[in-house]
Amino acid sequence: MKHNILLYIGIDVSKDKHDICIKSNDGNVLKRFQIKNTNKDLNKLYTTVDKLKSNAGENTDVFFGMEATGVYCFPLYSA
Repeated sequence: MKHNILLYIGIDVSKDKHDICIKSNDGNVLKRFQIKNTNKDLNKLYTTVDKLKSNAGENTDVFFGMEATGVYCFPLYSA
């Protein structure tokens, strides 16, 4: 099975909010948005990623990258 479609999710972590940028493997920005550091908004992130992955196809790999800024990244990391 060939994995030729990639989604990259970059997350700038902070105390109260996270800035999200999702790019395709060719570098095009697919979506930029902010979420609050709450479970409700974390679910919005996962729903958005699931939709983009579904649109791209079942052989889509997703890579998350974020900075480790003390305890503020733990909710994202452990989800």
